[in-house]
Amino acid sequence: MYLKKAYNYSFLGIATFPLFSIKTATKFIALWVLFSIIILLKEKSWRSLRKTDIKSIFILSTFYLVLLGNYFFSGFDASVLKFLETDALFIVFPLFIFINREYFGKETLQRSLVVFFLANTMLALICWAKVYSIGYTELAAENNFYKPTFRNLFSDTSGIHLPYLGLLFTFSIFIGIFWVRKAKGKVYAKAMVILICLVLLLSIATFSARMSLISFLAISIYILLCTLSGIKQKVLGIVIMLSLGALIVFTTPIKSRIDGALDNFSLPSLAQNDTPHEVNLRYGIYYCTIQNIKENFFFGVGKQNSQDKLQACYNTFTYSGVNDFTKVTYNSHNQYLDVFLAYGFFGFLIITVSFFCGFFVRPNLLYSVFLLLIAMALLTENIFDRQVGVMFYTLFNTLFFLNQNRIHN
Repeated sequence: MYLKKAYNYSFLGIATFPLFSIKTATKFIALWVLFSIIILLKEKSWRSLRKTDIKSIFILSTFYLVLLGNYFFSGFDASVLKFLETDALFIVFPLFIFINREYFGKETLQRSLVVFFLANTMLALICWAKVYSIGYTELAAENNFYKPTFRNLFSDTSGIHLPYLGLLFTFSIFIGIFWVRKAKGKVYAKAMVILICLVLLLSIATFSARMSLISFLAISIYILLCTLSGIKQKVLGIVIMLSLGALIVFTTPIKSRIDGALDNFSLPSLAQNDTPHEVNLRYGIYYCTIQNIKENFFFGVGKQNSQDKLQACYNTFTYSGVNDFTKVTYNSHNQYLDVFLAYGFFGFLIITVSFFCGFFVRPNLLYSVFLLLIAMALLTENIFDRQVGVMFYTLFNTLFFLNQNRIHN
């Protein structure tokens, strides 16, 4: 009994990962793995493993299994080994969660979501405490392309790359919204949660996570369309969300980031050396990625060759500056394109379907929101190139997937 309780609560330690360093989060995972192995050996839980469980483990681990195959075919390339280490949770979570599925209940997911929400709340409050200690107006006065004071403060304080921090905060907002929708009574608690959600949203706008803000607005509209019944209600809800988005854009530091992204669609060149704030690096990145995909459409170049292929294309750009392609290593900044480049068209189809296999188990609305949020995040970042992204996706995707399987089986 005590072992089972400890095992269930060990999930909560993992869910606090936004608040701690990757090293600390890894210790929580190691503790969870230890409990998983003890349960497996003591209870012989593998005996209850069904064919559907094995199938689920295989589907959820597809990305890792393909990467593992790539490692062998590449002649044990060290760069691929690095990704195998980063993405190990793609197989660790599905394997142990499904083998030991009878030893934790539905409440494990709910508790993990609550702890995750609280961890992000504390992280946001810590960041805003620093903003307050320095002074918002002082930071705003110094904030520019060369010295993004707000972005630096949130990044340094959290230790998390800002697109990922925006992703974590955005999902936390939706966790809060869904709790408010379902909770009965508790007016003061609901008001507090709504206030926290606004703080998280303001944080996203302040450190200028563009895709996170777009995702929040788009998915909020999707939720309104799913939950509101009348046409007038839906139209009013959409107008309110778009008005909120406009208010945020025009009153927070994110405006300059959005303006910069829309200003220039030309490849980085020598002519832009004196105006680095006008260089659209992403345009150059996507150009090189797509050019390489065209040349290796069906079978890709292999994960071990992806960065070299991109760098060879980057080297053709004549732009030189503090953030140019010789000083910074830029990946494809799009997980879909990264997979397509590495594994070609067929690999892209198989892996992308595995990312969103949750859509095939009739997900509840919050699980759908999670998958849509991931789908949009993958458009602008290689989310699975960093452990924080892997941890976030694999933990909640596996728990959601298992819960939906339990409901429908």
